[in-house]
Amino acid sequence: MIEKGLGFKCDETFTEETALSLIKKSLDANLAYKFVLVDLDDPTMLLGRFMQAFTNLMANGTKIDVYACASTDSQRVVKICKELNVTLILKPITLDKVKHFTDLYKAQGGLL
Repeated sequence: MIEKGLGFKCDETFTEETALSLIKKSLDANLAYKFVLVDLDDPTMLLGRFMQAFTNLMANGTKIDVYACASTDSQRVVKICKELNVTLILKPITLDKVKHFTDLYKAQGGLL
């Protein structure tokens, strides 16, 4: 959906370890991802744990925005995202929602 609709490449992983490994490889190759989208409805995903490991990878000063998607904006989910400085996007993920945050990225001077 995203690749065809917006024209940029996406990688999908099913574990935190794989996601972090891909992020590290992209940083090592100077091809850092522009965004990371984390699914909070995945019972194996612990956003706090992921963000700690992610923050350690970003120690070199590279900036990659993290977005979390969830099917609810419960007080718990909103609190977790706010504490970790992660933008929450409610499901379903649509091209318009993805376009909105990519447009924000471009407006801040980033390039896709």
